[in-house]
Amino acid sequence: MEQKIDVIITNTLSNLYDWDSENIREDFISFLNSEYAINKEKLAEIYDSYESLSPLTRDSVTFNLNDFVSKQLN
Repeated sequence: MEQKIDVIITNTLSNLYDWDSENIREDFISFLNSEYAINKEKLAEIYDSYESLSPLTRDSVTFNLNDFVSKQLN
């Protein structure tokens, strides 16, 4: 079953803080690039944009992570 890139990135971001990592940014980029051949620069932009959001925004029930990722990809 082929998944859409935005869904893969969304799922990865939603579980990101469960990872045991010394450099979560680099691990996020490396994982998605090696597993799904997603452009490293685009992944860095998405990660940095996500991290720039306040934790209250990211954790809000009204925050739509899938929409956020979709907008970042376009």
